Amino acid sequence: MQEEMTKNYKEMKFMFEHLKGEGVKLGDRLILNPFLGRRRNLELKRTKVHFTTDNVSASERGSINYHLGRLGKEKLHYILERRPIRSQSNEPDDRYFFYTNCPIPFRVNGVYAHESYVEKGDKIELGYNVIEFQRSNFSKANTLNLTPAQIKVAQSELPLMLEGETGTGKTSLAKKIHARSMEGKPFVHINLSSFSEKLIESELFGHMKGSFTGAIAEKIGAFEQANGGTLFIDEIDSLPIELQAKLLIFLDEKKIRKVGGVKDLKVNCRLIFASGKNLRQLVANSQMRRDFYYRIISGAIIKLPTLRDNVQKIQSFCEEFEVENKVHMNQDLIDFYKSLPWPGNYRQLKSHLNKKRVIATGSKLLFDEMDEKLVQESSDLFDVNEYYQKDMSLDELKYHYVHNLLVKYKNNKSAVAKVLGITPRSVNTISRKVQD
Repeated sequence: MQEEMTKNYKEMKFMFEHLKGEGVKLGDRLILNPFLGRRRNLELKRTKVHFTTDNVSASERGSINYHLGRLGKEKLHYILERRPIRSQSNEPDDRYFFYTNCPIPFRVNGVYAHESYVEKGDKIELGYNVIEFQRSNFSKANTLNLTPAQIKVAQSELPLMLEGETGTGKTSLAKKIHARSMEGKPFVHINLSSFSEKLIESELFGHMKGSFTGAIAEKIGAFEQANGGTLFIDEIDSLPIELQAKLLIFLDEKKIRKVGGVKDLKVNCRLIFASGKNLRQLVANSQMRRDFYYRIISGAIIKLPTLRDNVQKIQSFCEEFEVENKVHMNQDLIDFYKSLPWPGNYRQLKSHLNKKRVIATGSKLLFDEMDEKLVQESSDLFDVNEYYQKDMSLDELKYHYVHNLLVKYKNNKSAVAKVLGITPRSVNTISRKVQD
């Protein structure tokens, strides 16, 4: 009897905690796709919401009614009602409960039911009508997340240097900056690392017919294509040192000369550079001209943080992915992602979520074997020597080391504390210190 009571208590506690985190609450949003009529994006502000066909009257004080489409004479009436839920500690909270007020059941995530609490990400079908529930705290990021000084430079014609690891969103940021100041004008993206050194000059500046073997026609280069707009030169560290002087001429005079050409061409385009390498080190190793380096950083340097250094970005990225792909992840899964270092940053996270979306049998993305593999793939990320070379503070070094151990031990703070010989509370303090 005692074991049964304990089991029931645990199940009730789990259900309360689950509904508290995932259940639809006041302020959440739903999308109503009626069989007839326009699609509506609605915010839950009432205690009770009626969904009825036009042959059903549902007038009730404090409630609101939305009409559903129908094929025949069927009378459909469903109610979404806010109800209290309580834990064993008697802690109150409200979540929405959906139920029928007619003989015809509804389908929630493909399963027929007459009543059910609804969770964020649920899809409810009422005949040929569909309701989808979303998070309340999602707001699509349209801001550039730049300092006031960087915004001023971004809106000018000065060159910009974007620094960051692979996958941190350098291309995306370059496009947003272009859209802010030059929307409607050409945006040209060229990645220098994808070309051999012999072809880079032609790709950037173009060439004349017959200027070299294989030049059977005149070529317009990236600079001319971007005339009047923005030229985004990615992996600028791959530019051969002999071509850096030629690019310096453009930065100073806004002129280029095609390979094999005898005349200079006036070109007016804004330059945005990007690199994932330490450019200062390239200068020290004589792989980059000092005057070229100082010229390309003369506008502003924007350093893009990694996901492991800004875990809140993982939360917003997952929420944006949910809305754009009409899927849902529970907060536990997102929290798991926030515990990983993501060496491939946004590109790796997006690729992982896309694979889960394709394989998933429904609209909810759940923890699976693909997620288990992430722990193993990420456990070897931390390299003490790499972080020493970055001249990090002691707090930053401790944070990254503890963060890596938390990944390895699946966020078990007690296990990490045992390895380090400190208390779980100290582990928690270190893992939060840099973020705070």
